[in-house]
Amino acid sequence: MGAEKLLFLNVPYPKDDEAFFSYIIRISKDNCCGTTDVFEKLGIRSRMVTKQKRFRLNSLSTEDIVRLTGPTFLGSDVIGKSNFLIHHPGPSPLTFDFELNGIKFPNYLINKNYIKICPHCMSSRPYLRNAWFLMPITTCPFHKSMLIDCCTACQSNFQLNDQLLDGCSKCFATWDEMTPSTPNSLTEIDNTLSDLIQFKLGI
Repeated sequence: MGAEKLLFLNVPYPKDDEAFFSYIIRISKDNCCGTTDVFEKLGIRSRMVTKQKRFRLNSLSTEDIVRLTGPTFLGSDVIGKSNFLIHHPGPSPLTFDFELNGIKFPNYLINKNYIKICPHCMSSRPYLRNAWFLMPITTCPFHKSMLIDCCTACQSNFQLNDQLLDGCSKCFATWDEMTPSTPNSLTEIDNTLSDLIQFKLGI
């Protein structure tokens, strides 16, 4: 039997706390293709539909996880190092629950199309963190500053797209050029709450 043909020439390892869509962007960059092409080759939906609207997919089903461990796709070594957000069918056909590190979250606690970001983190290590998709988390525990959900240069909301790791896809401002606001209202309580949630989740 001949060797199985790999889908991608370059398959990077996921970061410990990397979000699934971030990993998809990095695969697309390393293989000079778009994120839509990556989703199609992996056989995974790029969007999810709920009662409210469609949104870009940043999670995997348990069936996706099993399939992607195959050598033709990403392989058990790659998937074994991942900690991606997993979605499960919710109480109705159009709702989903999400799981991270064995802890489940209702649909409304997960950011969908929009995301909060720490520009300082992105400047030094450009990938999206799982924690940024959790609505209760509003601060960066490393830089003690508020996460931002829009470009400070043009005020456009950040959305999941192919250019997100580089900066704003509207005005092309880089992460180095974005300065997060640190208002006086950012208290020890804000930081402590975000720190506590992330510690509980192990992220």
